[in-house]
Amino acid sequence: MRVSGDSKTLISPGIYHWRDGGERHINEPENIAKLQAATKLNDPKTFHEYSTASNLSQRMCTLRGQLEIKTSKKLKIPLSEVEPASEIVKRFVTGAMSFGSISWEAHTTLAIAMNRIGGKSNTGEGGEKAERYRNDQPKERNLRSAIKQIASARFGVNSAYLANADELQIKIAQGAKPGEGGELPGHKVSVEIAATRKSTPGVGLISPPPHHDIYSIEDLAQLIYDLKCANPLARISVKLVSEAGVGIIAAGVAKGKADHITISGHDGGTGASRYYLVLSTPLSIIFIDCR
Repeated sequence: MRVSGDSKTLISPGIYHWRDGGERHINEPENIAKLQAATKLNDPKTFHEYSTASNLSQRMCTLRGQLEIKTSKKLKIPLSEVEPASEIVKRFVTGAMSFGSISWEAHTTLAIAMNRIGGKSNTGEGGEKAERYRNDQPKERNLRSAIKQIASARFGVNSAYLANADELQIKIAQGAKPGEGGELPGHKVSVEIAATRKSTPGVGLISPPPHHDIYSIEDLAQLIYDLKCANPLARISVKLVSEAGVGIIAAGVAKGKADHITISGHDGGTGASRYYLVLSTPLSIIFIDCR
């Protein structure tokens, strides 16, 4: 906060919420308005305006936005050799945002959308209500999250939760809070959220920074093995964060027989981090040193 001119009025510099003339944000109000209009009206022209504005925001706010992709006019790939959009979208995944950090409506809408296109939604670390992974759900209204996350506090994790997943993700770290665990204030822990997380209503929930059963690669390998026993058909993923030396950690994770490794960057979450963590988010790109 800063003092305005000669008055004693405090002005927000727009770090948390967008303010005109304040710090630039990727998701600015004008961009969001264009996205909402384009989707409501199914208007390609407005969506193109949104895409252009969004790309400009990425260029102004992120390191990867400063990079140019080198293309060759001589090299043209026939359209027949390119995967159709229906196959490309099957690789889409959502950010790991928990029920509690976002509303029931937002959490289930993400799941429905991903199930419709064949992608994968992620529960985040807040568990998932058992009614969402019933087998009798129609495809157009399927609430099941394909990726179930196992974080340090193990919120909502039980046998049924583990068995009803296409992928089980062990969250070692997250881009929004490198080195810290997730946090849900007590006033957000409703009866419904507490039941989902197997906790007490009104009591704040904090995930420990480390998993208290993982202090070595051998410990991680044991958890990976246990999860494969709980759900032999699921892919086991380990989520790390983009930081110096992450390659060494990833090599250890691979030796622990993980099927998949996620490297988390600065974006994709709810934006609920504390101020000092907002200033310490990881890089959105990784330069790979091939040896």
